[in-house]
Amino acid sequence: MTAGTFLWADGREGLAGPLAPESLAAAHAGWARDVAALGPWEPAQEGGLRLWRAAGAAAGTVLVAGECSSTMDLAWTLLREGLLREWDSVLAVIQTRGRGQLRRPWVSPPGNIYASVVLPHPGPGWSELLPLFAGWCFARALEDLGFSVRLKWPNDFLLFDRKVAGMLLEERGGRLVLGVGLNLAAAPDPGSLRQGFAVPAGILCPEGPAPGPLGLWSALVNAVRKGYTDSSDVVDPSHFPSLVTERLAWMGRRVLVADGEESAYPARIIGLSDRGGLLLERDGRTEVLYSGSVAPL
Repeated sequence: MTAGTFLWADGREGLAGPLAPESLAAAHAGWARDVAALGPWEPAQEGGLRLWRAAGAAAGTVLVAGECSSTMDLAWTLLREGLLREWDSVLAVIQTRGRGQLRRPWVSPPGNIYASVVLPHPGPGWSELLPLFAGWCFARALEDLGFSVRLKWPNDFLLFDRKVAGMLLEERGGRLVLGVGLNLAAAPDPGSLRQGFAVPAGILCPEGPAPGPLGLWSALVNAVRKGYTDSSDVVDPSHFPSLVTERLAWMGRRVLVADGEESAYPARIIGLSDRGGLLLERDGRTEVLYSGSVAPL
């Protein structure tokens, strides 16, 4: 597909619901602001898809669909069909089976960002650090846009100690797709979270109107693309973990750790290993956590 901002007019049965400017505007006030800001919308055809195209130039391709199972599923399908390139992305108004870390369900009401973007491989030495690198790039991009988030290892985002976003990186056949969920308008009800361990959820703009999902996502992708490309070219992967500690949530604090192998235990975060694992001080010794969750004590 050529560069531009599109709505998928017909959708595809079993993959994504149809969408038009009017139905998108009716989904939520944030989407209505996007429809008005990016209009007028004109009918278009790309790669055999019937679309609505926004006026104006765009740095990349963003395709917005109606209800879908998850934007990860949608992105992988379109990528296999040759309809997406590196840095192209898809968004959905609603997900019915969104997924997060450890395959946990991601609650997906309208008004938030549910998106997936095709990433390039950053080069030698980055393979084990990719999830952390992607999270760091998004944290920097959000800060540049005025949102001072902290990175909750490995790649969730906190604002005022509340989780406002998360991401999941998948690799198949040498290709990378990054799924992102960002709470703009609504956060999960506390009853839907893991009782006794989950970090409280929040929204990105708790004290004012949120930006439209499409406008914010486009700005984020542009900022992440620059940071991802520039940093992978000039930063030594072996030195990268030390950069992340500057944005790491709860650095130096005691946390509760759950790694799936034993009952949750207390430890103190002391940094990151050269492979991106979380360095913990536990009972006077240093341990490395590569898979699991942490929450503040």
